[in-house]
Formats: sequence, C-alpha cells, structure tokens
Amino acid sequence: MRFIAIPLRNLRHRTLRSLLTLVGVAVAVAACITFTSLARGVEESWVFALEERETHIYVTYKGVVDILLSSIDEEFGEELKRAPGVRDVSGELAWMGSLDEGQPILVIGWPIGSYLWTTLSLSSGHHPASGENDRIVIGASLAEAMNLRPGDDFNLRGHRFKVSGVTRSGGVMRNHSLLLPLPVLQGIIHREGVVTTFNLRLEQGADPEALTALTKQLQARFPDLQFVQASSVGRESQTVQFFHGLAWSMSSMAFVIAFVVMLNTLFMSVAERTREIGILAAVGWRPRRIFAMILLEGGILAAAGAVLGLLLGHQLFGLILRLGGLGGFIEPRVSPLLMLLVAGGALLLGLAGSFFPALRAVRMWPAEALRQE
Repeated sequence: MRFIAIPLRNLRHRTLRSLLTLVGVAVAVAACITFTSLARGVEESWVFALEERETHIYVTYKGVVDILLSSIDEEFGEELKRAPGVRDVSGELAWMGSLDEGQPILVIGWPIGSYLWTTLSLSSGHHPASGENDRIVIGASLAEAMNLRPGDDFNLRGHRFKVSGVTRSGGVMRNHSLLLPLPVLQGIIHREGVVTTFNLRLEQGADPEALTALTKQLQARFPDLQFVQASSVGRESQTVQFFHGLAWSMSSMAFVIAFVVMLNTLFMSVAERTREIGILAAVGWRPRRIFAMILLEGGILAAAGAVLGLLLGHQLFGLILRLGGLGGFIEPRVSPLLMLLVAGGALLLGLAGSFFPALRAVRMWPAEALRQE
C-alpha cells in the first residue's frame, strides 16, 4: 500500500468527522475571500470614480463616518476657488435613493457648468444644458436594466425627468448612478444650499509634491473640513476601513474556529488509533514516518477545504451583493495572489492543527500502545 493511501483510508473511515472539518476550513477560506474582496471592491470603486472625474482633492465635513451624511455649506466653494493652486471647484450632492422596486441607486447632483460634466463619457445623448432642470444622465447598467434611452421619461420621488444621456464608464459605481443638476436634487431631498462634498482640480495636475503641499495648506485654512487626496480616498474612507476591519475580524474568527476543529479531529483520530499506531511502530515505522502520516491527514483536509472554500467564496460574494442590493456599486476584486495567500494560509492551518496530535502519536511507546483496546 502506498504511503498516501494510509491517511486517505483513515479519513474515509471517519467520513462525518472528516467532512465537518473540511467544511470548517472551507468556511474560513470563503469568509476570508468574500470579505477581503468586498473591502477591496469598495476601495477601488471610490478611487476609480474620483480618478475618472479628474478630481485631485476630495473635501468632506470632518469627522463624518459616511460620506453621504456629510453636509457642507455650498458657499464654501467660493472660498476654495480663491485658494492658490486650485483650478476648478465643484460641489457635489450624493444621495442613496431607491427605485419603485426597492433597488438602491446612487443619485448625484452637479452644478450645470461644472467641470465634472465634461469628464462624463456619454454613449448616447447629451449633458443637461443650462435651463434643462428636468434632464438627467443615467448610468449604462441602470439604463439597460430599466430599458431606458435618451428621450424616455424617468420618475424620481414624484418628479418627472427626461433622460438626456446615457453614460458608460469603466467604473461600476457610475454605471449604476443617476446624475442631475445640483439645485434640482437639493430641492427633491430638501437639502437646499448644502453639498456632501467638494471636488478640487488643481493647476499643477497630479504632481505629488504640489498635491501634498496644497492639501496641508487647505487643511490648516479650513480645520472643520477634511481634505483627502483622491488616490487616498479609498484607504482613508471610514466606510472602507470598516469593511477592511470586518474582513480581518471575520477571517480571523473563522480561521481560529477551523484550527480548533482541525486540532480536535486529529487528536480524536490519534486517540482512537493508539493500538494501530503502536503496531506501525512495532513493525518498524520510524517516528518521523508516523509524524508525516498525521501531518498529511491534516494537509489533505486543509487542501480540500481550501479548494471548496475558494469556490464557495465566489458564490457567497454574489449572494451578499444580491441580498444587500450592492451589485451595481461593487465588483469583486479577487486577485490570484489573494487566492494563493488564503489557500496557503489554510494549508498552514492544517499543518499547524495536526502538529500536536502528530507529536503525541510519535511519543507513544509501542508496548504501551499495543495494550490499548
């Protein structure tokens, strides 16, 4: 009998326990893949949305947990325009609304004439012109889902609009958004005179030194506001930090539970096979060979659990997006490196969980083990 066949036989003889251990490892891997991908997806959605619109510095009210809850007096925009090095300033009001079917949509208001409209790539139609307060631009994925095209009617909270254009972006967030003139959105949600954020485009472009220096100057001049470079918004957003923290805590908890299950399974396996291990030692098996057999059992369980967990993670991510209504705002970011790291972590978990049971097995005296019933 080949050496690999022995641990496989041992696992098959204890099918239920082996399956439960395998599932424990799979859940740990799936949780890690799912929540890490979710955090990365949120971060990249924010960063891409800002880079696409040529925003260099993003301004919110200091201390807000959620950008959508930020509230800044619109008049601050005039003061920001006078700051040296600032080329363009545009207020922005963001609001999370919902369609009649209950599906969430991101609604964004920009001033007519804002530089942000010029960064908007349209697949059809045109931008709202001055005086066209009943016109909206709709994201391509939302337009396809609702079968809308330029000239069609769209109702938002009892207000009727005409679709003036459809935008198709490389970023999933904009493709699932509605864009309309800022004063109109302020009136609809009763937030006249305020914006959630300001977008700043600089004279020096994205020059790192000029960007850092101006960010510090503006922060000192306006202490009640938070100035963040667009490339850092994803990392510094408290929403993104929450998802990263959730990913870390859930993954850690799942791996600890999987480790305990693995440890328990192999300890019980060794205890039940005391006599068998004694026979192997008596017929000439070296301690390192017995040690390797137990380690291999843990490695096989961990490897199988990792494969199942990687498959389960993709399905779980899609389920979370559907149930949470986030499918139009976040795309999974599962890199080969992440999959390799998580699978490697699961394998290490299997080897670590089998180390102490294997150590116990090789410390048995053959004569004492043979006396066990």
